[in-house]
Amino acid sequence: GLLSRSPDHIRYLMAAWNLVAILFDVVGNILVLAICKNSDRIKLDKTSVIIIRNLSVADIGYSIYMTAILSNILAGKDLFDERWCAILLYTGYCFVSVDVYLLCFLNLNKLATLRSPLKAKYRSAKYGRMIVATIWFLSIVLSVSKTAILLATSNLEMMYQPLTYQCMPVFKKRAVRWTVVISTTFVVVVIPLLATVITTILLFYHVHH
Repeated sequence: GLLSRSPDHIRYLMAAWNLVAILFDVVGNILVLAICKNSDRIKLDKTSVIIIRNLSVADIGYSIYMTAILSNILAGKDLFDERWCAILLYTGYCFVSVDVYLLCFLNLNKLATLRSPLKAKYRSAKYGRMIVATIWFLSIVLSVSKTAILLATSNLEMMYQPLTYQCMPVFKKRAVRWTVVISTTFVVVVIPLLATVITTILLFYHVHH
């Protein structure tokens, strides 16, 4: 059945792995935030420092979702009802979206710095704050609206996956399922991946020349 358990030794290994990942995530990113607090010691432009700082915040935020999975693993069952499963899932989706797009813009900023190093050096912190604020706003709006729409309709059913101790959405209508899957993949994966690949190629080109 859906609530059948994995062997205990596998569950303990998964719990240990998740716990270590959460600890490294939280402690490591707190250290990054502490270092970024005194940005004068970092040989980076202000925009890059702001992006890196917000990357750390997004990583720490994703640990909320990881902690929910860890609690399921330790209990050996799903501890959350359908509504909370959807909220936790799309909270994780929000932080992942922020992470992906911040990494993408960090690459773009590196490219802009190589092309115009003097401009990058004197670019105000307001520019970086505008970028990260836009990314956070769009990610939160997309996640909240998607969660609200799915919870308000009868097209969503959260199914517990016993092997991974996670809840995953199951859409009753095929059209709704493919629309959500394609739109999510396109927004979170395809666009930033293409931008990252293109900017990486351009970065190598400028460094080579």
